[in-house]
Amino acid sequence: MKFIIVTISSQQRNPIINLNLDSIMSKEANSSDEKLTYGINETLSRHPLLISTLDTISYSGTQKGFFIILALLILFFGFNFLFLLELILGLISLTLLLMVIKSRVKRERPIPKPKLEHYFDRYSFPSGHSTRAAFIFMFSILYFPYNLLWIVILLWSITIALQRLTKLRHYFTDVFFGYIIGLLYGLGFFYLTVLYNSWFI
Repeated sequence: MKFIIVTISSQQRNPIINLNLDSIMSKEANSSDEKLTYGINETLSRHPLLISTLDTISYSGTQKGFFIILALLILFFGFNFLFLLELILGLISLTLLLMVIKSRVKRERPIPKPKLEHYFDRYSFPSGHSTRAAFIFMFSILYFPYNLLWIVILLWSITIALQRLTKLRHYFTDVFFGYIIGLLYGLGFFYLTVLYNSWFI
């Protein structure tokens, strides 16, 4: 039997989820993916300051926080209407792809919350936050090559991915493969826009 102990810090809005590794080695956590997920969660949850930092940064990975990212991208690279338009179109098409994948795979989250989430958000594979963060990273560095600011975007995207594990919103493979999907989709969508612009613009 697996016990999940949830403690709420007065200095944090979100709960810190602490797990006992001894209880993880049960039939409910019988896969290496689950054990790795809970192990990472327990390790990161030992550092409240790190958790607080991850939570703060990861807000930009939400739908409301997306406007913060748009503002930062404009600040970093200047206002480029074509870039922003293609980025938004890419995120919309990527979201549709994620909906299809989630509806086909239907993997439950480590801590299911079916009453609090939309139908597609109930499912864990792949991690939508990680996928979109990786897409933004890949598309941005291809659009603006030779810019050292890509390091900032890379660290941001990795932070988004890690936070999904600290809150047990996804298993490790959901985050890992979600990130890979985002990178590949960003690569493919960028060259698709290049091809389209060469033909019609």
